[in-house]
Amino acid sequence: MAINYVNVSAAAKRVEKLLTKPRDRFSHSREAFGLFLSAVADYDAVRCIAVSGGGRWVDLWVCLDHEDLEISRRIYTAESEYSRPANPWPIDVHVISLDRLDLGELPASTKIEIVYES
Repeated sequence: MAINYVNVSAAAKRVEKLLTKPRDRFSHSREAFGLFLSAVADYDAVRCIAVSGGGRWVDLWVCLDHEDLEISRRIYTAESEYSRPANPWPIDVHVISLDRLDLGELPASTKIEIVYES
């Protein structure tokens, strides 16, 4: 199941609100981030995408149902391609396998908000 446009828009707005940088610097980035998020969510192994942090950057947690090194590589490649243009939103992508780690196992100080579930 791929993420739909409404969810991409809501997720992008949530990430944008977490950033403290001037909004005009990132004004063109919502669409690019939405395309990146859609590409990541399109993989069958992706069970959820969550965000945490805020301020200078946002942590993006991509949760796979099981460890898949090829899908992980593709997600990190997509992040690299997303980060290439000038002034992308500053995100740090973490790919985790839910068969090895649950979001609830992250440090208590890490406030997670799920922006996509399949």
